[in-house]
Amino acid sequence: MTSNIWLKWVLTMFVMGACLLASLVSYSLFLKPQPTFLTTVSSDRTYTVSLKGQKSRPIFFTATIRFDVLKNGTSMLSDKFLYSADGMDIPFETWYPNHRWLNEQSIQFYREQNFRDAPPDTIVVANNTGKTIKYAKIDSIDIVIFFEMQPGFKVSIPTSQSKGESKWLSVEGEFSDGTNISEFGTDFNKNSMSLRLFM
Repeated sequence: MTSNIWLKWVLTMFVMGACLLASLVSYSLFLKPQPTFLTTVSSDRTYTVSLKGQKSRPIFFTATIRFDVLKNGTSMLSDKFLYSADGMDIPFETWYPNHRWLNEQSIQFYREQNFRDAPPDTIVVANNTGKTIKYAKIDSIDIVIFFEMQPGFKVSIPTSQSKGESKWLSVEGEFSDGTNISEFGTDFNKNSMSLRLFM
């Protein structure tokens, strides 16, 4: 009889301990606010971009980087996806150790060594949608984020040169009316002088 009571007590303590551990893990992974590790402001101080999440290689699960944007001190974008990596991927801090504002409304995350090793590719980005694009994220070897692209907006940007005869790009974003830009990816042939991306 005593042994049965003892066994029940041990099992109860084990279950309670397991539940407590699961709660702590869930809090640290999903509920605990992610730390901000970078805040940068555009040259005219119109936009403030903050990155949050785990920039180092994760031991378990997947590390995700998200970003917030303020325009003139007021929230413009919140908790948007930027990058993710698991234990087998290159962590954000290694893949994108550098950042720079290409102009007042576009920021690039990149690796400076890539530009030293080879001349950059050029991408021409244009908004031909007839609507204002609130933000667009172009992901290739580098990540470039554009803010408030008016209809007719057009710009040339330098990006790290890819190996081979093609360059893969993916695009996602949001229009000013709140509708999403359907995420898409494409493979560009690099035989031309520049790559042209029209949205």
